[in-house]
Amino acid sequence: MSLSRTVSQILVFFLLLLPLSGSQQLYVLNSLAETASYWNGTEIFNDAATLGLYPNDMLVMGDTLLVLNSGSHNLQIFDRFSYALVGNINLPVNSNPYEMALAEGNQLIISLLQSNQLARVDLTNHSVTDTISTGLSPEGILIVGDRIFVTSSSFNWNDWSYGQGKIVVHNLATLAVEGEILVPTNPQKILQSTDGSLHVLCTGDYFSTFGKIVRINPTNLTVSDTLELGGSPGAMTLDGDGVVYIAAGGWGTEPAGLVYTYTAEDFTLLHGSENPLTVGHGIMSVSANSHTAGAWIASFDTDQIFHITADGEVTEQVTVGDGPSKIALVPENSSGLTDHEIPDTHTLGTAYPNPFNPRTTIEISLSQVSHVAMSIFNVNGQVVMQLAASDFAPGTYRFHWDGETMNHLPAASGIYFLETRVNQDRSIQKITLIR
Repeated sequence: MSLSRTVSQILVFFLLLLPLSGSQQLYVLNSLAETASYWNGTEIFNDAATLGLYPNDMLVMGDTLLVLNSGSHNLQIFDRFSYALVGNINLPVNSNPYEMALAEGNQLIISLLQSNQLARVDLTNHSVTDTISTGLSPEGILIVGDRIFVTSSSFNWNDWSYGQGKIVVHNLATLAVEGEILVPTNPQKILQSTDGSLHVLCTGDYFSTFGKIVRINPTNLTVSDTLELGGSPGAMTLDGDGVVYIAAGGWGTEPAGLVYTYTAEDFTLLHGSENPLTVGHGIMSVSANSHTAGAWIASFDTDQIFHITADGEVTEQVTVGDGPSKIALVPENSSGLTDHEIPDTHTLGTAYPNPFNPRTTIEISLSQVSHVAMSIFNVNGQVVMQLAASDFAPGTYRFHWDGETMNHLPAASGIYFLETRVNQDRSIQKITLIR
């Protein structure tokens, strides 16, 4: 059996399941439960990973799931297939990390809401390499070319008021401030439209000023248009048809959650506070990809996510964990469960028997000299036993695990993960030890 087939067996929350071809995979940040859920296109796996205190943002990067926790001030790095915690990066204490954006060179830029800073994180070395001051109470981040655009909500923590909204522009290489753009009250999110312009969602102060979208020319850094939304919207996303979906809450006695929409290129409002789309209750987050129509909607109050079309038709409805507040879509070019082609330089069998007691065996055949690393992990991501870590000549090899730890103690009954790395290729299988 080829290794490409083995990769198709990668574990998702303790079950060997494949997503349907063309289906969207996604992760859901459940802020009240402080867990992550996974949707593979057909089935939901709830509370799959345990997150930190007050998780606030989530991204998928290749084989990893990145989670930003505002209460515990840290960035967690998970293996997104086994949910094992493979890294933790502490951020400045009391900084309230808010949002993150990926940059080239395996770097991450993070807004620090309470310390009024940006932080640069090196994901290779798991370290914070730079911090720099930015606008007051920064939230949303967008990286375009060699610039970072940051929404400065100008929230004053002393009297709970909002000052002048701004977009602060930083140089990506140096983090130095290059300029700022004045925008309406409480800018929270920013995205780039298909025509290259930047769209900024300004929420307002929740009682006297209300939602607006401003369009910015990224060349001369000026506001060119303003679109009145109404309400107090807080998040937005752009789908493959050029429609922007906006999460607009819908709390208290309101009958349903609220979603606004407008067309990105001609800047025309389709559904605003006067005629919103309604779904769920308490809409906190929206996510879409650039190749398909429609958006995923997180309903905080009903613990559900929905996929809706531009006219409000619900095409998917899934119950997730407690308090969903962020949806992270798996990029179509991401490695792992989708379209992950591996050179056919070796074949890897499945562990047999499985479940097992007392021994399971895995066979691997190499067609060229290769570095093979094979390890057993428990469900907490801890290494239990290392079966191989060396260069091997071409040939067929069998590796055995007798259910012992590296201290030669019997491992407990339960579920384990067998990770095999051959050069740069990687496979994970679920195995079950029964005493």
